[in-house]
Amino acid sequence: DLITIGPQQPLQNGACLMLEYGVNSLPVVSDGMPVGILTMTDLAVTLETMLVFRRKHNEAGMQV
Repeated sequence: DLITIGPQQPLQNGACLMLEYGVNSLPVVSDGMPVGILTMTDLAVTLETMLVFRRKHNEAGMQV
């Protein structure tokens, strides 16, 4: 069976599916049609962006 994710699903769901099934990417499917692909690289870039954002705001004394 092909493991997929919907476009409105949280990234956390995609990460959990990838870890559970040992895959590095998931097709993104809407109404039975492929609309994209989510990769481990996408998740890593998103995490890095979030961490940098949080660090910058913490250094500025702002709560995130």
